[in-house]
Amino acid sequence: MRAYCNLIRVIILVFIVLGADGKCNAANISDFHLNNPLSFAFPGSSWATPVAQFESYTDSTGFGQEVVPIGGGNPTVSGGAGVLGLNLNLSGNDALQLTARLLSGNQAVLIQVLLDDADGTILRFSYATSNFNTSTFSSAAVRFADATTTVAGSTPGFDMSHVTFYEVQGDFFDGGGTAAFRAQFNDLSAVSTTPEPSPGLLAMIGLSLVFALRPILPTRKWSTFVPPGDVL
Repeated sequence: MRAYCNLIRVIILVFIVLGADGKCNAANISDFHLNNPLSFAFPGSSWATPVAQFESYTDSTGFGQEVVPIGGGNPTVSGGAGVLGLNLNLSGNDALQLTARLLSGNQAVLIQVLLDDADGTILRFSYATSNFNTSTFSSAAVRFADATTTVAGSTPGFDMSHVTFYEVQGDFFDGGGTAAFRAQFNDLSAVSTTPEPSPGLLAMIGLSLVFALRPILPTRKWSTFVPPGDVL
């Protein structure tokens, strides 16, 4: 009986460590290139005057989109851009990760991302620009539990399985709404912050399983498994 109890304990440990509920699967929302790139700026915002103040970029780091002055425009923290009509399932993840790089002239202290679910609930994720730099792309994550609900939908809570919209913007109140916004976006993904098991931990689980099974496995002498004529 003890052997069976030990086996059950080991199986439970394996499910806990490996995540039997299917976590640790990142879900890409946008790569700002081929998958759901920014498609519109809000009418009347600083990102839409005189035309959309974002465009694609290509350099040694890859592809993406950047917010820069275009046609005499001046994108500030009071504007934003996004994509409508999505149907994304972000279930199994607990944080939103943004990969970005600041551009010269940026004055924004926050980059904000909004997510909207099918019943109208809107979450706002705020990333301090101190997490990013002008030299390389950096990633920062904000947990869903730490996001701010800016609009409550018809159903309580945020439906992770039906995300219909995302938006990037600055903090509207930063610098009275006039702070210049200059940044490049490379990736926006829902991720799990649950660490994956290390090889050492997996080896420990394997050994535990072996010792748990040993008392209930039939015992045989080594000679039973030696083919006739072979010498030990």
